[in-house]
Amino acid sequence: MMLAGLFFLGWRPVIVVFAYVFETIVIGIIHLLKLWMVYRYGETQQNAPVSADPRQMNGWGIIPFFLVHYFFFIFVQSIFIFSTLGESLPGLPSDGFNVLANYRFLLSQTDMQLAFASIAVSCIAYSIRNFFLPKRFHAYTMTALFMQPYIRIFVQQFVAILAGFFFFFTDGAMAAAVLLIFIRFALDLYLFAVKYNPLVQQRLINRITQDGKFKNIRITPQQIDLFLE
Repeated sequence: MMLAGLFFLGWRPVIVVFAYVFETIVIGIIHLLKLWMVYRYGETQQNAPVSADPRQMNGWGIIPFFLVHYFFFIFVQSIFIFSTLGESLPGLPSDGFNVLANYRFLLSQTDMQLAFASIAVSCIAYSIRNFFLPKRFHAYTMTALFMQPYIRIFVQQFVAILAGFFFFFTDGAMAAAVLLIFIRFALDLYLFAVKYNPLVQQRLINRITQDGKFKNIRITPQQIDLFLE
C-alpha cells in the first residue's frame, strides 16, 4: 500500500516515515484492548495465582502501566522524528517538542489520512483474525501478554532512525522512502518466517541463547509465538 501511495496516489515520501510512527500508535491502542479482554474474559488470567509481592503487577493495574510506559516511549520517539524530519514537511507548525500540534497537522493532510487509514485497517483486521476471533485472550495472562508489542516497537524504532539518516543526509527522498519500505518488508518477512518456520525459529533461539548474556535463559517456541502474535 505504501508503494502504491508513493507512485500512484501522490503521497510525499516523508509521509511514509510518519505512517510507520502512526502504526506504532495503532498497535499500542489495539494492545490495550487485548489486555482488557484478557483481564475481563481470559480463562488463563482468571485462574492465574495472584502474587503477594507488591513489586509484581497484578490485574487491571497492568493496563494503565502499559498506557503510560508505551506511549511515553512513542512521545520520545515522536520528538526525535519531528526534530529530524520536520523541515522535510513544509507547513509543520511547531518544533519537535510540540508533539500534539504536529500530530494534529499531520492528520489534516490528505496523504497522511489515507496512509493512516490503510495502516489502521490492516492492523485491526490482523488482530481480529489472529487474536479476537480465535479467542486467543483465553490463552494468556496479562503479565505474559504485556511485552508482546515491544518487538514491533524495536522494528519501528530501527526504521524511524534509519529514515532520519536517509532524509537528513540525502537529497533523494523518494529513493529513501522506497528503500525504507523494502527494509520494513524484509524485516516483516523474517519475523513471519520465525513464527511459521520451525527451522528459522530454532536458528533464532540458538543465536540468542549462544550469546554470553543470554546463554542461561531458556527460550521456548511458545514464547517466540507470543511475541510474534
